[in-house]
Amino acid sequence: MKAPIWQIALQEVKMTDNTLGFGKKLHWAR
Repeated sequence: MKAPIWQIALQEVKMTDNTLGFGKKLHWAR
């Protein structure tokens, strides 16, 4: 798996997003 750092970070953010819920999503949308 040779993904760029930002891609991995983005995936982690997405997973965290789903776990924490909508409030986090709004925070990241800014």
